[in-house]
Amino acid sequence: MNVSVSAAEGCKSAEVRRLQSDADRVLTGVFAEFTSASPRERQRMLEAVSDYSLQHQAHLAEFARVLETAPSELSTAAKDLHYPSTGVLLQHELGYGKSAADVLTRLGKLLESREYPVLAAAVESGTVSNQQAGVIVRKLDSWRKKQDAEFLLLADKSAVEFAEGSEDARAWKPESLEKAMRAWYYEQHPEEAELTTAEQWEQRKCFGRMLQDGRVKIDAVIPADEGAAVLQFLDANASPKARFGAPNGDPDQDQRTRTQKMADAFMLAFTTAAKTKET
Repeated sequence: MNVSVSAAEGCKSAEVRRLQSDADRVLTGVFAEFTSASPRERQRMLEAVSDYSLQHQAHLAEFARVLETAPSELSTAAKDLHYPSTGVLLQHELGYGKSAADVLTRLGKLLESREYPVLAAAVESGTVSNQQAGVIVRKLDSWRKKQDAEFLLLADKSAVEFAEGSEDARAWKPESLEKAMRAWYYEQHPEEAELTTAEQWEQRKCFGRMLQDGRVKIDAVIPADEGAAVLQFLDANASPKARFGAPNGDPDQDQRTRTQKMADAFMLAFTTAAKTKET
């Protein structure tokens, strides 16, 4: 009996390795042909590779679910395999950072619990990436503390639509998805957006510290309107045509990076304000 089980396990492992070999061969061929392909062919290749990548991510989320739910001798499969948790196992075996491993573990739990059914189905079918799903589940988890089930179902559906995109709207990248969800939330709860404006002012803060090499690091969190004005000032003085700080006031001779220009603009604003009688 044990021999047959072991043989079956070996067969499954061999099948996975064969699949990997087949995928390597096909993808290598696609990459080799991409350089000489027409724009239309490249688009088809792009879509095929994208679908393959998303499906691969879906399998990893399902793998995380299995790791969390499989019967085990030491409470979890990860501990049976000599890891303290599923997240640590994923870090070591998949080479993930802690945050990415935590997201994958959370998605595995989502696939088991189905508390956000639309998102769970999208992760399972590979229509959203695990990175997008991580953003969505984090926001839904935060709203879950203060919203009812009906709102969460609507939010679940809307967020997945943002992530998947449509014929009329391109899918939101993970970096922009949270902003889209936040804007959508305030459309549903405009009274909270007004309250948040007041809270932003109350929660403003700025602090600095000296680094070991003597430089100083400044961190600040300021309200949205004032913050937008500060960013506009920094952006304007970091543009390719900015004259402040350029040799002889000539932008064409300016070799500074964008971030260096922004640092110079920040110091200019501070030193100018520091010279006024009010400070």
